[in-house]
Amino acid sequence: MPFTYGDIPACRDKHFIPLMPNMWKLFLEVGWEKLSGIFMELAYNVYNLGYERLKNTVDTAKLILEGKLDGTTIVNYSLSPPFYTIRNDLQSGTLKLLYGESCDSTFIICNTFDETEQIGFLMNCHLEQGLPVDWWTVSHDDELLNRRHLKLGIKLKDLPAKSKNYDQIGWRAREILQDVRNERTPQWSNSAYFTGACRMTGVMNCLLELSNYELFFHLYNSYNTKRLYGLEDLMFSYTPFPPLLSTAIFLDQPGFVLRTVGLCTGLNWSLQGFHDSNIKYFKENFAETWDILMNQAWLQGIPLPQMTLDWKYPHIKEKKDYMEKFTRVTALKRHLLLDDLGINLEEAYKGVFLNYSYEDDPETLSHDKIISIGMGKDAIVLQKKVKDINRDFLSSP
Repeated sequence: MPFTYGDIPACRDKHFIPLMPNMWKLFLEVGWEKLSGIFMELAYNVYNLGYERLKNTVDTAKLILEGKLDGTTIVNYSLSPPFYTIRNDLQSGTLKLLYGESCDSTFIICNTFDETEQIGFLMNCHLEQGLPVDWWTVSHDDELLNRRHLKLGIKLKDLPAKSKNYDQIGWRAREILQDVRNERTPQWSNSAYFTGACRMTGVMNCLLELSNYELFFHLYNSYNTKRLYGLEDLMFSYTPFPPLLSTAIFLDQPGFVLRTVGLCTGLNWSLQGFHDSNIKYFKENFAETWDILMNQAWLQGIPLPQMTLDWKYPHIKEKKDYMEKFTRVTALKRHLLLDDLGINLEEAYKGVFLNYSYEDDPETLSHDKIISIGMGKDAIVLQKKVKDINRDFLSSP
C-alpha cells in the first residue's frame, strides 16, 4: 500500500520528516501508524542504545591513552554528540576545538511522538582538554527529570510540551542542568555548559545513517531548517551554539560536509556501524525496520561521497507541492555495493573505515581500501598506516 505525505497526521515533526531520508523511507514502507509505534517503542530503549555507544567510546579512549590501541586506524562514535564517527586519535583535539578546554555538554532527546511530548533521554559528558573525565545518562523514568525550573516551575521532562521552540527547550534545560552540575561537581562550576535539544525522529535518522558524509549532510540540514528551508523551528539546536559550529553552518552544504568530515576522519569515508548489542536489539525487536534501513540500503548501494556533495534541492522554492520542494537530486548514479569491498552483510553491520575520499576514483573501491572493520576497541585493523590529514578546519580540504 503506497503512503503519502498527507497520511502523516498533524504533529510537531510532520514538516521535518521529508528532510530525514531514513525516516521518510521507513514511513513510505510501513505507514504512519506503524512508524509511530516503532518510535514509541524506541523512545523507551534509546537510553540503552545511546549508553552502549557512549560507553564503548569512553572505554576505547582509555585504551588509547594507555597506549594499548592505535587510534589512527579505527573510528568510533563521537563523545558529544554520539551521532557521527570520528577517528579515535582525533577525538580530543576535535572536541577541544569545538567546545573549549573545559565544558559539559548535555544532549536532550525529545520524544515528540508521545502526546505528552516529554524528554526521553539525556546524555552528558564532561570534557577536560577534549578528554572525557565524567559522563552520565538519564532514561525517561529517572527522578532527575522531575526537577523543576526555579523561576518557571516547569519540570525538566515537560519542557518539550511547554516551550515554544527547541532553542527555548535548550536554554531552559541548561538553567536546570547547570545547577545540577554545580551541585554535583562544584569543581567545574566555572566550566562552559552546552545543551543540544534534538527531535527523536532526527536522532533516529542519524543513528541509522550508514555514511559519515551523508550524516554531516543531515546535520547541516538539521541546523538550517529555518534559515534554508523555511520551517518553523530547528530539527537540532545548540544552546549556545559553539562558536566554530555557528560559523560552519553558514557555509554551503558541500563546504560544511568537507570541513566536518575533514576534521573528523581526514576526509576518509566511514561506513558507520553498530555495536554487537545494538545489532542484536534491532534484529530481535525491529526486524522489518532493520531490513528496510540496513539490508536494503546495503543491497541497493550506499551513496558515494561524490554523490553526497552533489545533492541539490532544485525545487526548494516550490510552495504548492511540499514533496517536490524537498526532493533532492544528483546527476551521479554510482553507489557502493558489498561486492565492491568483498565483505558480507554481517561485516558491513559493524562498520567499515576506508582509505577513500571524495577525491578518489570510484573504480578504485576494493577490499584493499579497507582500513578497519568494526567500531572502536572491537575493530579489526587491516591497514596499519593512515595518511596524514589537514587539521585546519577553516581551510579548503
